[in-house]
Amino acid sequence: MASTFHGFAILLTTFRLWYRWHTSRMWWEDGWAVVALLGDITCLVCVWLEQPTPNCKVY
Repeated sequence: MASTFHGFAILLTTFRLWYRWHTSRMWWEDGWAVVALLGDITCLVCVWLEQPTPNCKVY
């Protein structure tokens, strides 16, 4: 489930940045979008690398 939402957010943000670059309308908020994109990619990688704790019972 997390991969779906993160993937969708990454796809939309990448498209937005490409479109703004293509139309030569990059601005400071696009810089923040890049920072958020990098954070989201990092979060997605951490979700993929997460391992369950051994001998941990889930109720």
